[in-house]
Amino acid sequence: MKIPTYDRKNASGLATYLDFRWKGARHRPLLGYDLLKEEKDRLAIAMVERIQNPPFVTTATTAAGETLAAFAERIYYRTLRTKKRIDLTRPKGIVKKHLAPHFTMPMAEISAETCLAYVEKRQKEGANDWTIRREYGVLNRILNLAAAHDVIRGNPSKAVQLPEGNKRDRVATLQELKALHDAADPDMWRAIVAAVMTGLRQSKLLMIQPEWIVRRSDGNWLVLPPALSRLKGTPKEIPLNALATWALTSTVPQLRTRLFARWKNRSFKKAWTRLCKRANVTDLRFHDLRHTFSTALQNHDVVYEVRQWLMGHKMPGKTGDYSHGGQKWNRTLRRAVTALEKFLPAWHQLNHRKRPLYALSP
Repeated sequence: MKIPTYDRKNASGLATYLDFRWKGARHRPLLGYDLLKEEKDRLAIAMVERIQNPPFVTTATTAAGETLAAFAERIYYRTLRTKKRIDLTRPKGIVKKHLAPHFTMPMAEISAETCLAYVEKRQKEGANDWTIRREYGVLNRILNLAAAHDVIRGNPSKAVQLPEGNKRDRVATLQELKALHDAADPDMWRAIVAAVMTGLRQSKLLMIQPEWIVRRSDGNWLVLPPALSRLKGTPKEIPLNALATWALTSTVPQLRTRLFARWKNRSFKKAWTRLCKRANVTDLRFHDLRHTFSTALQNHDVVYEVRQWLMGHKMPGKTGDYSHGGQKWNRTLRRAVTALEKFLPAWHQLNHRKRPLYALSP
């Protein structure tokens, strides 16, 4: 097979260049000057082999054997900031607590076998399948970046099959909600009602500040800041029905701080676990109230697109990028959350002061 070359005269003599296409790229390196035909053919063949099988060269930074933790500090976190991911707590925690202690070898020595060993180790430690997949996703992204930066030749983690994990479909029943109501203190019960009536995740719910609640002609709206990551969407605003308004405005603190400033994420999880134990409610996570919200909307014939908007999930395809709401859409959203009030029939009877649960405090 003849490998194409071409000659070009310049001040140094007759230059010979390779003209070769490989994987969509055109390569035209200089082969030499004033070459004989045999030399051209020999050098062209050698250059094509070099293009098809490039030598693996590490950077100066990795010459001593850069570890996964060091690469994460040098490249991975910077990449997340460039992508404007606001919250780096979770990926940093996964690297520091789980990945770095296992992948202590230089990155060039990480293999599919060491990746598989990590999955097996986490299974023995009792981590659930979705936790393992989330941690492995961080590992996969780091190794992809390392390959792109020529730290490793390829991503060995792609060869490992991950546990599938079962999708959770747990929702709270009315009996369980009543048991939680009877065992909860006022602040915790308001947090529960707010979760069931808005569908917000725990972290976003605990972030709510009084100024996020805006009064409009059709009622109260909760205007939310952007999500901390692109993976977990957040609706721009949610209409508040009577129950949600009660939960979020009954005890507004004097200082302009978070409505649920009593807790942070970790302390709230502990408080939720203690509450479920007192109420004798088993296998119910606070996040399941988000499933409860969506399922209740579905049972009240709220269409999929409206549920998707209220949940903050991205619409299929590009529809979400071209749908910006409006007055008619806002009325549709409010009808949806108003219908949700029927999910808690006669809920006012559970209030110890014998008044409607959604009645605003004076």
